[in-house]
Amino acid sequence: MIMRGKIFKILGYSFFFLLCLVFFFVKGFPAQVVGEQLTREIGQRTGLKLTYQSLDTLFPNGVEAQGVRLLKEGKENEAPLSFRLDQVSARISLFSLLTGKKNLSFSSELLNGKLSGRLGLEPSQWWLDAQLAGIRLGKLNFWTDLIG
Repeated sequence: MIMRGKIFKILGYSFFFLLCLVFFFVKGFPAQVVGEQLTREIGQRTGLKLTYQSLDTLFPNGVEAQGVRLLKEGKENEAPLSFRLDQVSARISLFSLLTGKKNLSFSSELLNGKLSGRLGLEPSQWWLDAQLAGIRLGKLNFWTDLIG
C-alpha cells in the first residue's frame, strides 16, 4: 500500500512537470521575434511591407496574427497597393516533422470571406490545397485605382 502511494506521487509530480513544461514553452514562445523576422524576410524577398496588430501562439503548434496588412509602396506615377487580412492562423503538423516533411495548415479571414487550406513542403516538391469561400473582390481597395 505504501509503495502504491509512492508510485502515484512520482507519476503525479512527473505529469505536473510535463504539463508546466508544455504550458511555459507555449506561453514563453517568442512570437514577436518570429513576427519581426518574418517582416524582414518578406521585405527583403518581395519588397512588400508587412505589418500586424497582434501576434500570438496557438496551443501547441501554431501562430495567429490579427490585423495583417501588406503594403507595396508606389513609385513616382504609381499608387501604393494595400491588402488587409483580418485574421491569419497557421499550424504545423508535428507528426509530419517526424517523417522529414513539413505540412502546414492555414486559415484566414479576408474580404468578408474565408481562405483555408494546407501546404506541404517535401524535400523534392511542394503542394497547395486551398479553398476560398465568400470572398468579395469588390472590397479590394486597389480596384478603383486600376479601373477608375
